[in-house]
Amino acid sequence: YEVILLGKKAGEIDIVASLKKDLYFVEVKTREGARFGSSLESLPVVRQKRLARMAEWYLKTHRVSPEISHHLSLLGIELSHAEPEIELIQDITI
Repeated sequence: YEVILLGKKAGEIDIVASLKKDLYFVEVKTREGARFGSSLESLPVVRQKRLARMAEWYLKTHRVSPEISHHLSLLGIELSHAEPEIELIQDITI
């Protein structure tokens, strides 16, 4: 992946990245324990819809060609282990 924008520069999108000719709009969720569920379980539908709206905004404001595929993704980081566990879901569905 090539990171295009991070954090505040990307609005409410945590990461905008590209892989080959596809764009990925990534929500990053971090958890220090499983008390409230895993990081991958912590993205409610309302947040998924907001990510989709922000991705559409990005595509329009940056005049991205409609021929470019784009994906809504979730990067989960679990910090409750000796080493962080990282998992990426490339395509989340709303």
